[in-house]
Amino acid sequence: MPPGVVTERRLYSEASTKIITFNKFKLTVKPKKPLPPESIQGVLKGKINPSKIRVGITTLRTLRNGQVLIKTSSREELEVIEKDINEKCGERLENNAHKLRSPRLVILNIPE
Repeated sequence: MPPGVVTERRLYSEASTKIITFNKFKLTVKPKKPLPPESIQGVLKGKINPSKIRVGITTLRTLRNGQVLIKTSSREELEVIEKDINEKCGERLENNAHKLRSPRLVILNIPE
């Protein structure tokens, strides 16, 4: 190393605290019978009104496998959307809420 350069060692957890992650709450919607993803989005947009149920949807995307991904900012909003989809579109669509995993590994003393 060149003289005068001081490298400070930090824990990985300290280095990663600056990273802010949003949209951790995800829901995938797939059809019970084969449908193109555009028609799934059409059904969702036609039958579900987020402003009426007071829920904020941050992202609505289609995935490669023909499913639709919905992202929200809180667990409560996700549960409300899931309940509304089951009530209004339950005969055509089925949804699956993603679960957050707990890490089983702690990495210490990783340089920045």
